[in-house]
Amino acid sequence: MYAVDAGLMGNHLPMHQGTIAKLSYYLSLQTSHSLQLIVQNNLQIMVAHMKAMQQLLTPQDSGYVSLPPVQQLPTIGAVSSETDYLIALDGRLNAVSMAKEDFSSAMGMHTPMARNIHIEMALQKVQIAEQYEQFLLNAGLSVHPYASAEIQQALTEQYRAALASLSARHGSGARPKPAALQHA
Repeated sequence: MYAVDAGLMGNHLPMHQGTIAKLSYYLSLQTSHSLQLIVQNNLQIMVAHMKAMQQLLTPQDSGYVSLPPVQQLPTIGAVSSETDYLIALDGRLNAVSMAKEDFSSAMGMHTPMARNIHIEMALQKVQIAEQYEQFLLNAGLSVHPYASAEIQQALTEQYRAALASLSARHGSGARPKPAALQHA
């Protein structure tokens, strides 16, 4: 394994350890059944990710590393208390943040299995973030504000004008010839 891969995983393991402790605490609180299922799902995935990284870091273990699938929850209830709301927001934010971190790290890894497993970890964390988001949406709470039709139209017009300006300067998408090749 490349040193950069081991270093990236060495940085990830304490983040996972802290998140696992926080999720375990969340499970001890009185929250809705649906939120408990999402947090439990998140916790199981985080533990599986730690085990996968430990397996990747074990020099004697050159076997294939795999992750269990994210449990799909048949129905996700809705927020029923402020505690539910805050835990769901934090869980979603943490899952999104860790997905970005895993994907970014994967792009810097050189060992194919380590790179691929981190991409898979990122995708799993996106699934967990979506479960938290659905939980919030079921209560009418959105973490993403919707843009009005006027704002969408203004953005469209702004970039339509920019694209027209670029097309006028450079033709219909053809790239200008670099100066060094102008005389060729």
